[in-house]
Amino acid sequence: MRGELTAAISALKFVTFKEQPSRLWFDNSNVQDTLHHWLQGVDTDWRDKTDQDLWQHLHDQFQHARPFLTAVYKVQAHADPACQDTALDEWTVLGNIAADWCARSARLHFPRCLWDAWEATVDHVAHSNQLGLKVHQMFVQIALRARNCTLADEPLPPKGISMDTPTATVDAGLLALAKCSESDLPAKLQTAETPHVLQWIRNLLANDHAVIWVTFHQLLLSYQGGTGRLGPYTTGRLWTERPLDSMYEYKQQVQWFVRFLMSLANAVGAALEVDQRRPSSHVLTFWCGCLQVPMAATELAAIDDFYKEHATNLPARQIGRDLGKVPPRGFVN
Repeated sequence: MRGELTAAISALKFVTFKEQPSRLWFDNSNVQDTLHHWLQGVDTDWRDKTDQDLWQHLHDQFQHARPFLTAVYKVQAHADPACQDTALDEWTVLGNIAADWCARSARLHFPRCLWDAWEATVDHVAHSNQLGLKVHQMFVQIALRARNCTLADEPLPPKGISMDTPTATVDAGLLALAKCSESDLPAKLQTAETPHVLQWIRNLLANDHAVIWVTFHQLLLSYQGGTGRLGPYTTGRLWTERPLDSMYEYKQQVQWFVRFLMSLANAVGAALEVDQRRPSSHVLTFWCGCLQVPMAATELAAIDDFYKEHATNLPARQIGRDLGKVPPRGFVN
């Protein structure tokens, strides 16, 4: 099934790339039926299916291909091409036969060591599943016994182990910027964007949400959504007002946003504490610079939804390829 889902995802990516009216044929009834329902506007219950990760990927990629996808069809398996009603049906059956032949031919060229490794892997997975079931049963028995037991005294914590739970702290550079005013900054950083950035930082730190690691990509979209502005602009040497005819480019704007925030923090003597991490996101899967900031789970989810709507490929692994066409948040009609 994972092979059929992967093939369907690749087909939808091709449709998205071509941006032309397209029809797709599938030899898997489950995939074809689900895509047909989505195309008709019926959101079928796919979230509890096996291989949920690929179903999620298929659902996300379908959103990008939907404007160009006109229909999805089921290829008749093991059919005679000569008995088809139309030339198009004959072509699809021939294509399905050719795909099966290619798959069988490829299998014949696999070395014996690959099949031995495959059989060993299948046995290992089956053995691991049995062990996992036994471990689960053991914990169930422990829980049942614990429920029926009572302790006379509250157990003491082991000596030498601290009971204090470490808590995340807001980035020191952002805290310093939240306390400063525009007049505290050098003249070269006093641009039309500066007061909006400072106020956005104050608003960001004013809530009591959990402090998490957030990438500059997410912070830029948070800024745009909260202020209705595109972000800082530079000619390469000077921070200045954005020309009316300047083109917006997502990757460039993220880089400018990072540089501007770092310049502001350095100007008040408190550098941003950037760490290379995987951001708190379901769609951004690359490592990048992150800061510790308080942000609501609803805002993170809204930013993820924005990426799902505008990214070229999901999950996003390369900025230029997958996020190159992301528009500014809050500026889309």
